[in-house]
Parts: sequence; structure tokens; C-alpha cells
Amino acid sequence: MKHIVVWSGGMDSTLILCDLVKKGVDVETIVFETDLFGTLKREFEERARLDIMQYLKKNIRMSKVKLDFPSDRVKGYKGGMFQQPAMIALTTVFGEHDSIYYFGYHKGDDFFSAQYKLLKASECLLDVMGSKNIRFSFPLRFSTKEDIVNTLENMGIASLCHFCEYPNTDYKMSGRCNECTPCRTYEDAKTLGNIHKRNGMSYIAILNYEFGNE
Repeated sequence: MKHIVVWSGGMDSTLILCDLVKKGVDVETIVFETDLFGTLKREFEERARLDIMQYLKKNIRMSKVKLDFPSDRVKGYKGGMFQQPAMIALTTVFGEHDSIYYFGYHKGDDFFSAQYKLLKASECLLDVMGSKNIRFSFPLRFSTKEDIVNTLENMGIASLCHFCEYPNTDYKMSGRCNECTPCRTYEDAKTLGNIHKRNGMSYIAILNYEFGNE
């Protein structure tokens, strides 16, 4: 089976991609592009993906799917949206036959409260479309955001990942917007990590690669 990471260029999916590459897995990626949060965010995500491939010294095959949304009705709080169900549904539609898809969403996201219902729904959708033998894996489901941030910093690539929903033109110099959900989640994880480090503790992400529609 093919190993394909649903890759945004953000922290979670980037950590999974880097870990698989370092383990010697022949991995590919799929990218769902949208201008929902503005074209600048998409440009930063693209740059983040290029930075990561340069870090890995590997040109990774990337399949892009351009999506068009009615942005005035899809946005949630501060631009946030329920990405997990959308990405799973999109993967069942655009995904390749005989493939394992890795998602970066980890324990603590809203997705996990309805994980089994969503995966069951995806199975039904695949049955309607004709089974593609697609499987889903969530390697970071036992890790916290603090674990993920700390691991990426230890690897020296935390600054390469893009996760702000509303970056400005001076993004690399002036920082992120600090208001959207990804920014606030990152800052909270960073603060908690610093507290633990001052107390002699440090956490790393646990990547569990059990496969299947769990």
C-alpha cells in the first residue's frame, strides 16, 4: 500500500512526515488547497512545505487538490472550521486506491470525540463510491500539542512549520497573529513546555503507527 500524509505544512502533519521519512518509509503527500483564509496563508503553507523538503533533503511527491468554498458561510470562530471531518471526507473522494492516509490531528482536538462515527461515515462513503481500500491512521492521537512543539523544537524545525490562519506580510519577522486558534494553541503549548523545562521535565511526541479505520 502507498503511504500518504495529508500535509498542510503545519506542525502535526509535518512531524508525521519527517518521522516517516527518517524511518525510511517511501512516503507521498496530498495537499488540499483553499483560499478560505486568504491567499497569503496558502503562500506561507507552500513555503513551509518547501522548507521542510529542503530540511529533509528529499523531493517528496505531492498531489494537490484545489478546493473552492463559499468563504462567507464556512468560517467558524476567528476563521476556524471543523477541518478533520472535511479532510476525511475529501480523502475518501480524492484519495488513491490501496493507500494509507496519515492525519496530523492529535488527542485533544474536537475530532476525537466523534472519531468512530466519522470513520464509519467515511467507510459508508467509500462503499457508495466503490471501495478504494483506503485506510486512515492518526499517529499523534496519544500526544499533546506540548509534546509536538517540544519534539519539533528539538529537531530544529519548529520555525519552519506554518500554522497561522491570518499571517501578515511580515510574518517571518513580526510573528503570527496570536489570535487564531492555531496561534493560541501553539503559544499555550510553548508556555506549558517552558514551565516544565524549568522544573527539569521535557516531553516528546509519541507516534503510534497502528493502521486501519480505528
